[in-house]
Amino acid sequence: NGEDIQIWIEAKDISASVSQTDKDLIASKKGNTTIGMYLDIDLLKQIGSDSPVNITDTDGAVIITLKVPSSLMNSNSSVTRTYQMIRVHNGVATVIPCTYNATNQTISCETDQFSTYALAYVDQQKDEIPKTGDASNAYIWFILALVSGIGALYFGKKGLVLKKEN
Repeated sequence: NGEDIQIWIEAKDISASVSQTDKDLIASKKGNTTIGMYLDIDLLKQIGSDSPVNITDTDGAVIITLKVPSSLMNSNSSVTRTYQMIRVHNGVATVIPCTYNATNQTISCETDQFSTYALAYVDQQKDEIPKTGDASNAYIWFILALVSGIGALYFGKKGLVLKKEN
């Protein structure tokens, strides 16, 4: 009828009030991740001056982007932190992969259901090459060994021919 429609997403920290049922469902899917916080993520619509209505499911995926709280940022340079969301919707827990943007310190993921979420993360040790104190280039040693081997074969065969007498 020509009225304005507004659609928006709200994310609230519900860590202090999440139900034990949702915690248990999330725990069953968390694997080796650490739960950083619990969220209630709602998709709302409002037509004209009507009261906002909660939309729990959409026909297609919606990309949500959330700022990672400073308390959940990786401060250890020897590990890589990977984030994911675990959603509980209609009694089913699902792991949702996320993409981390280090510049904006945000995570983005796609979802088509809006309800209880847990922001989870896992830290993985970075592989470091041990420092041996040897600053020489291994390629140079490989080439020298190769040239020495070729030289030994060449001169070795030539030496055999010279020793051979009729």
